[in-house]
Amino acid sequence: MKRLSLQRRITIGLAVSLAVIFAAQLWAASQSARRVVENSIAQNLDHETENLLAALVRQPDGVFALNPDAETPIYRRVYSGHYFAIHLGGGVIRSRSLWDEDFPALSDGVRRVAGPKGQTLLAKTASFNRAGQRVTITVAEDVTAIDAEIAAFRNRYAAVAVAALALLLGAQLLIVRVALRPLERARMDAVRLERGETEMMETDVPSELAPFITQLNRLADITRKRLARSRNALGDLAHALKTPLAAIMQAAEHEKVKGDEELCLLLNQSADKMARLMDKELRKARLAGGYLPGKGFDTARDIPPLLKTLELMHRGKAVRAEAQYPDAHLAGFDCADMMELLGTLLDNAFKWAAGRVSLTMSLDNGLAITIEDDGPGCPPGMMEQISGRGVRLDESVPGHGLGLAIARDIVESYNGRMEFSAAPLGGLRVSIIFPSRW
Repeated sequence: MKRLSLQRRITIGLAVSLAVIFAAQLWAASQSARRVVENSIAQNLDHETENLLAALVRQPDGVFALNPDAETPIYRRVYSGHYFAIHLGGGVIRSRSLWDEDFPALSDGVRRVAGPKGQTLLAKTASFNRAGQRVTITVAEDVTAIDAEIAAFRNRYAAVAVAALALLLGAQLLIVRVALRPLERARMDAVRLERGETEMMETDVPSELAPFITQLNRLADITRKRLARSRNALGDLAHALKTPLAAIMQAAEHEKVKGDEELCLLLNQSADKMARLMDKELRKARLAGGYLPGKGFDTARDIPPLLKTLELMHRGKAVRAEAQYPDAHLAGFDCADMMELLGTLLDNAFKWAAGRVSLTMSLDNGLAITIEDDGPGCPPGMMEQISGRGVRLDESVPGHGLGLAIARDIVESYNGRMEFSAAPLGGLRVSIIFPSRW
């Protein structure tokens, strides 16, 4: 499921909140307008009820009748929208405006009822005792036009609310974009930090973001120092062991030691092994040194000087290096890691090549690296050991085992895989496949 951006989350949240607020305001405004109008009409209906009650006159025969002068002209016009009905005794006195219509039986109070010709009426019913007789008076007024006006007001209010919502969302979108610019700058700083183009991220950011950037800078600084110490440690150790190694070699040449052939052989073999291991670590330090931890690997920038360095290191051999690779900046791969990986494998290829080393790189849903040489190759039995997952070969054994364990660690740290096979050139082929990281 795709995650929503902060800007979209804020926009959706504000849009929903404003829509709810405007809808609530629209409902409240409509209800308030309707209530004000109905209260005003109800007051008029109260006055009309009092006037009709006062206009009831008792006839000599004891029957109540309505004084004709009390019935205003609006009650005489048919379906005028103003109506009354007086129920007393067993009879009913209706306004002429009702024609032959009548109100349903209503209890006392104010309510909306259906009127003639589809009209909506606001009716008030009140009961009285007049000269010992129960009198019920219902007075009603047509509110259809008023309801239509309220509906029109509601539509106008809704249109204004929609326009205001659009303006507010537009202004909010602009404000959020401006407010989130520091995040975009921080992201670009992180990209530059990953590529090794800078050592620290900019701290000129809003106060809410400053602690996060400070913590990232602290972490990057600690990681950079740890990586630098780790990569320099082996080189420093190799340099430090040179003097003790020289002393051991001198001791092996002493006359007393030479008299013991077994001891002399052991000292010479141990010194030779230490010398080769130190030489290997010093070469790795020279190949990987000078690159900032976290700096992305750039093929056009980094491969040519690596090959040049290897040619100088093996200048005693007439080895021709061939390289084919795309011009690409691989930000997902640490430059120092790639230099150590390629340096170790190419150094091994140079060491055993008869006269030709080949490096091929390609990008196709990942990074593919192939290194070949025309050396003596690797015995089938040893090939199976090299290809075994997690196998560490004894680096004192002559052959292609030197440095392969370290190379495998680097490849596995990037979730890649490394395979060994016989090269068409006659020597060893190392094939590496990395999943896409850019």
